[in-house]
Amino acid sequence: MIRTTDIGLTLSGPPPHLPLQDWPVLVLLDVVLLQVSLFPLAVPHDVSSTDPPLMEKYFTQTMDHFNFNSMGNATFRQRYLITVYGGMLSVYMRLKYPQRKWPARWLLAPPILSTAGLGDPRQFFRDVTADFQNISPDCRDAVRGAFGQLKELADKQDYSLIQEKFALCEAPSSAQDVHQLNGLLRNAFTLMAMLDYPYSTHFMGNLPANPVQACTEIDLCFESNNMTDMFPPMTFTEADRESYCTKRWGVVPRPNWLRVQFWGDALSTASNIIFSNGDLDPWANGGVRKSLSSSLVAINISKGAHHLDLRGSNDADPGSVIKARKTESQLIEEWVKMERDRLKRKTKF
Repeated sequence: MIRTTDIGLTLSGPPPHLPLQDWPVLVLLDVVLLQVSLFPLAVPHDVSSTDPPLMEKYFTQTMDHFNFNSMGNATFRQRYLITVYGGMLSVYMRLKYPQRKWPARWLLAPPILSTAGLGDPRQFFRDVTADFQNISPDCRDAVRGAFGQLKELADKQDYSLIQEKFALCEAPSSAQDVHQLNGLLRNAFTLMAMLDYPYSTHFMGNLPANPVQACTEIDLCFESNNMTDMFPPMTFTEADRESYCTKRWGVVPRPNWLRVQFWGDALSTASNIIFSNGDLDPWANGGVRKSLSSSLVAINISKGAHHLDLRGSNDADPGSVIKARKTESQLIEEWVKMERDRLKRKTKF
């Protein structure tokens, strides 16, 4: 059975987009699925849940690890931390707390390399562009041309026409306003690239974010340059990040914090992790694309968008994701059986 409870974490059965019947092995193995968000338990008593800015300050990987490491282990026998943020936490916990004798775990890991500031800062928007280019180079060129037209209007300060064309509530009034509009438009194309499933979806709407964490822990300094991608030149350097974080949140980023705290790309000491990536997902190349050992397994899904394998089955699914789900299910079953056999041998002595 799937246990559900609430110990201060956001716990659930299968994620909303993951029907139970698609993962029968989880029913048989008494698995707990922890959804993406882990809500902090240990926060000052005067911090109200109705005060988002304060709550964001206490929503950290360190806090989540403390909560789960100190309280979660006594609650569930088996636990599988699945999907994006939960997967990242899980990988780091496997490295940070190797002394904890937790049962077998299955982790679907996100872009743990790029979030630690490892890799090429141009990779992400280059891969967003590749999604459109692979459909048609004309599509890429049309997007690049549209941004060029927006720049021409901005250079002429024809802000009223920009407002009209983009149906903005207010007309931009400065170059900074246009820069922000460029960023919003770039994000829109990013979401289209991430979520180009073979069917329609709406699950990315109305999701909360934690910008403080991007200042204190997550190191994402991606940039576009209009050469390797179709977007206007928009840099975001470590200096830009420090300036924004200091002004907006009153914190100074810690460069290389993830690499120092959680060993960066030194993953060979971990185990029971599935690095699952779809080749249509621009986040994919910020993660692990090659298997590192027999229990650090990379699964690359052809024609797969952002965590397509964690979504429910659909008649339009490509054969690659059907195969990936089967492989993942088999690995889970194998790892849990190994752990149960180990526990049986231990009780005999």
